[in-house]
Amino acid sequence: MHTLAVQKKTFLTLFVGFLSLFIYAYYTTLVDLWARWNKFDESYSHGILVLGISAFYLLAKFKSIPSLALKPAWFGVVLIFGSSVLWLLAYYASIEAIQQLLLPWLIWLFCYSLLGWNTAKHVIFPIGFLYFAIPFWDVFTVPLQYITTDINGYLLALVGVEAHIEDVFVTISVGKFEIAGGCSGLRYLIISITLTSLYSYLNFTRIKSAATLILIGILLALLANWIRVFIIILAGHVTHMESSLINEHDHFGWLVFAITLIPLFFIANKLERTHEEGDVAVQAPAEEPANQHSTNTAIALLYSAVAFVAAFAAPLYAINSMGNNTSNHKTIDVKVDSTLGEWHRSYLNSSLISPPDFKSPDSQFDAIYSNGENTIQLSIRSYIQQAPGKELINFNNRLYDQDAFITTSSGRLSIEDNDFSYTVIKNRKGQRELIGYQYLVSYMATSNRIGAKLLEVVRPLVGSPESTLIYTRIQCESDCNSEKASVINFIGDNYPLITHFKSQLNNH
Repeated sequence: MHTLAVQKKTFLTLFVGFLSLFIYAYYTTLVDLWARWNKFDESYSHGILVLGISAFYLLAKFKSIPSLALKPAWFGVVLIFGSSVLWLLAYYASIEAIQQLLLPWLIWLFCYSLLGWNTAKHVIFPIGFLYFAIPFWDVFTVPLQYITTDINGYLLALVGVEAHIEDVFVTISVGKFEIAGGCSGLRYLIISITLTSLYSYLNFTRIKSAATLILIGILLALLANWIRVFIIILAGHVTHMESSLINEHDHFGWLVFAITLIPLFFIANKLERTHEEGDVAVQAPAEEPANQHSTNTAIALLYSAVAFVAAFAAPLYAINSMGNNTSNHKTIDVKVDSTLGEWHRSYLNSSLISPPDFKSPDSQFDAIYSNGENTIQLSIRSYIQQAPGKELINFNNRLYDQDAFITTSSGRLSIEDNDFSYTVIKNRKGQRELIGYQYLVSYMATSNRIGAKLLEVVRPLVGSPESTLIYTRIQCESDCNSEKASVINFIGDNYPLITHFKSQLNNH
């Protein structure tokens, strides 16, 4: 047993070292994740608790496995390197979801690389449990909003309350309710899946029993949210929108959810009894002889060094490049010629139609150009060093105010050899405006948001040029056809002058 003890101690030492360097190398992603966990009114406020549970059961599993002998798996090293490079690409493209999704995977791959599949498979759940706190579940928010809205439309009809359903809005005779993201039921869904998965891990060995419990938990979580929203709308109907539930219903929601968990515990107990009657005891992993399939310690340590390099070369390169590109500057104005062909600039800022709402650009430009017949707004937003919340393609960046306008049509502008798109928007008064836009990323032009985001991946490879939005906006007289032709002429005739703008950032 002395050799086995040494092997286990060796691995645990390497694992602690790995986690320490992991925190340093992937610090930017971990900080963003930690900040999300500390927003206690959102869907991931249980993240710190999930982290603690994961660490506890991972340590317990390490203790329960008799042998943690180092058994290098070269395929694991290949996967670690590939995953770290994928993280690097997601980092440069500022795709936080991919960065965060890779974190538990990288930790498990390290275990697999050093211990081999037969041992690493036993820690899949303790490490994978972290995914219940990774914010990729947000993709279900919008579908859950629509499902909740439609279900409540049926429920209100059953009790004789007339309701008009439009998008995620429920309108009754006394008021209007929005099934917002927080009302989608995502919080209850994640908590339910987390609890039922943990219970299944601790009590079941049959996949059928675990799947049954998790599925029932999902249904009960959805049901709890549907009932919660239904009661709130019904309370608004009965009290003519004066019930306190309408504005403060978070605690009420958790109460309803807790009540629906009661039958879940009975079902889990029944499944557990059935499970015990139908299954034989599962033996712990067998202890292997110290001299069987065990790698020489020196070779194993050399292999471990290779695994460390594979895991951390890419993020450490990112840290170094980020440090080299750090600059302290505020948003400054871009310089564009005052005359663009037949178009002349107006210096009256009050004549601006409406600039795009892009957060924290490094440089910007807003101006009105007129040719005597038409007036066009030209705006530029440019980013040198991007970070979460400060990037060209971001969920919070808006081409127009979506609360004041709706899109009526969109398409491509007929500009030869140029990818420039347009969107026609209309306000509540029926007035239309036409927006033309294009993204310049990595010396390439696209009007597709996803394409622009992906081009950020190759940006460091071509010298990290500015990522820029080129934006035009014009008010329409009627159907915007003549205005579209004016925008096409403005961009087509002056594109080189518009895109070769100058800013002080070019000197850094």
